[in-house]
Parts: sequence; structure tokens; C-alpha cells
Amino acid sequence: IWLSVLLSIPSFILFWYLSPVFTLLGQSESVVILSELYLRALAWVVLPFMIMFSLLEFIVGLGNARILLIFNIISMVLTVFFSYVLIFGKLGFPALGIAGAGWGYSISYTISVVLLVSYIFANKEYRSYMNF
Repeated sequence: IWLSVLLSIPSFILFWYLSPVFTLLGQSESVVILSELYLRALAWVVLPFMIMFSLLEFIVGLGNARILLIFNIISMVLTVFFSYVLIFGKLGFPALGIAGAGWGYSISYTISVVLLVSYIFANKEYRSYMNF
């Protein structure tokens, strides 16, 4: 978990400042603007994604691969739902376009990691490994 937190800092910075690299690679200004909107929204998913990945690998290491499948399905359903709502502006949310895809991904993984941490702390089998 600590390694995930440490690695998420440079990853966040990379996502935040990656769009100027597209200019250097000769992409058009419209592509750079759209990529900046998407990548800055996506930058917020780095920490939840790394924590979720670490926790799921911990669970698989204990021989419970079915939980991996369940949480990946939950995460995918949430990603499709939130991305759809935020890209097209459904259910009273503003239409964010490509940025909505990044925000949908960020929101869904944040919810998924909260659910996964709650599951781990509620399960007696895993609680004994969580010595903070």
C-alpha cells in the first residue's frame, strides 16, 4: 500500500503534465486540448487504481481469485455507468465530453477501492493481515 502511495505521486504528475508532450510529437492543437482534459481527469484515478491493484493481488495471493473477478465486474459496471452519465450529461449532470470519460473512470475506481477496503476490513480472514 505504501509503495502504491509513493508511486502514485510521480504518476499523477506525469498524467497532469503529459499533454505538452503531444505538442512536441506534432499533434494538432485540438488533440492536445482534448488530451489535457482527459488526462487531468484521469490523473485522479492513479492512487485508487494502485491501491486497488495492490489489495486485489493480496487477495489473490491468499488464494481467493473469485473476489478479483467480482470486484473487476463491479468496477467495470461503475465505469460504464459513470462514464456514460458524465460524457453525455445524463441524470442532471453536465455533458463533459471526453473529460467525462476520465472522471467516470476516476469516480468508479474510487468507489471500487472504498468497497474493497470495506470488504477486507469486514472479512475476518483478511483483517488479521491488516496491522497498521
